[in-house]
Amino acid sequence: MNIIKATVAATAALALAGPAMAQKSKDTIRLSIDEQIPMISSYHWAVGEAGQFYRRVFQGLMAYDEYKGKFVPALATSWKRIDSTTIEFELRKGVKFHNGNKFDADDVIHTFAYVGDPKVKLRFKSRYNWIKEVQKINSHKIRVIAKKRNAMDMALLGFRLLILDSKIHKKLEKKSDYGRVSAAGTGILKIVSVDRNSGVIAERNDAFTSGEAKYFPAPVKRVVGIHLPDNQTKIAQLISGGVDMIRNISPDNAKALAKIPNLEVSYLKSNFMLFFAIDAGNISGNKALADVRVRRAIWMSIDRDAILKHIVPGGSRAQKMQALCFKSAAACKWTKDAPAYNPVEAKRLLAEAGYAKGFDFVIHAVSRIKEITEAMAGEMRKVGIRARVQSTNIGTYRRLQGQGKLQAWAIAYPAGAFPDAGNHLNVFFRGSRTRYMGADPIIIGAMNKGAGELDMAKRGSIYAKAYDRANEMIYNMAVTSLPYVIAHTKDVKVQLDPLSTGEIYVNNYGWK
Repeated sequence: MNIIKATVAATAALALAGPAMAQKSKDTIRLSIDEQIPMISSYHWAVGEAGQFYRRVFQGLMAYDEYKGKFVPALATSWKRIDSTTIEFELRKGVKFHNGNKFDADDVIHTFAYVGDPKVKLRFKSRYNWIKEVQKINSHKIRVIAKKRNAMDMALLGFRLLILDSKIHKKLEKKSDYGRVSAAGTGILKIVSVDRNSGVIAERNDAFTSGEAKYFPAPVKRVVGIHLPDNQTKIAQLISGGVDMIRNISPDNAKALAKIPNLEVSYLKSNFMLFFAIDAGNISGNKALADVRVRRAIWMSIDRDAILKHIVPGGSRAQKMQALCFKSAAACKWTKDAPAYNPVEAKRLLAEAGYAKGFDFVIHAVSRIKEITEAMAGEMRKVGIRARVQSTNIGTYRRLQGQGKLQAWAIAYPAGAFPDAGNHLNVFFRGSRTRYMGADPIIIGAMNKGAGELDMAKRGSIYAKAYDRANEMIYNMAVTSLPYVIAHTKDVKVQLDPLSTGEIYVNNYGWK
């Protein structure tokens, strides 16, 4: 019995003797958060679990309904495209920030000017600096003008450009303090407190008027995010009543927790994907990987059906990916599925490439998916490929990638955070990652052409060339989706967001 399963057994005995009362009577859900969250800001802290809060504290001009494949109103009630670089928006009237200040065009203009300012250093700056100017027509009508045609302009306005209260933000000497001492948005949630060590407290915004209720359901009265980075501690706190829910647990621990009388485990679809990338450009010095036959052999050696069934947490809700995007993402299209599992062909390809006796290589994998990656490596070893898995974190992964030291890597990517096929291609094939793929002209050409195509269907057909080429050359490959595995008290109800086919925000938790 490992240490986590031992914790389940020991703490369960205490819980059965006298478990702490859940917080239903106080209309408060307490959830564990793995990461420290020092501020609630999509601009200064656009990291992992912070998003489940800030995406419902702040709002963009509109949102995207993945089920219907269309944009829906949020802070804007309507819009129209004036020309290829200009969109006109009617802003919602009567909206107030959580601090009581009124929302109007000046808040949009100030927010866009701040994040687009070359002097303001923000990670992912390209999300914001594509706007040339915002013209104010009146207090509740604006025109957003791009520097050039941008196929993702609507998606960027909806997902990336979340509106701040200009009256407060202008006065702050340190602008990032907006997410600490003030985090006033217009969303269904408002922040009570945020602390790097203890966590986040948010409350329902009963004055919410800035979007259709069916898209932004009201949460419980209060949501408390408690920082518990250690799995053993999370499980102990759930069983003893210190929290009401924990996420992202292993299959073994999920089964153990489901046996405890006052707990249950929910499995939900997710738009997180596990992707596996190989150094096709021979940057790391492992020349075997530069041969497409070798890369195909690696991929075709992996029995993904078996891995989904036995290794992936919540595997029954997992999706065996056939390309590097989810079909619910805007402009996602491909015509050639990823090659199928075929160990016999894998061995033949290895022999043809001159590696009949196999070869050695290292896969760096983030801790969340290390077990899955080790199962993949085990499949490879069956055909003679001696793969070794090295555990890493995102910081180390990025450093090694920049230094050209990665032979292969497996990463959990939150594709649902910005469900646009063009964005996914940028993640996989732009920047320092490009050299690992040899700057494939077919992929780069499709990306560049698609970036200027405003017609969604036409853009999807253009991007299909890039996604098909990735499957053909075995560059970055999507392995599986990573379902949500949530252990919680039996009073708690969990569900996907009404706008997303695979995302959960803190307003999506409730009581049965």
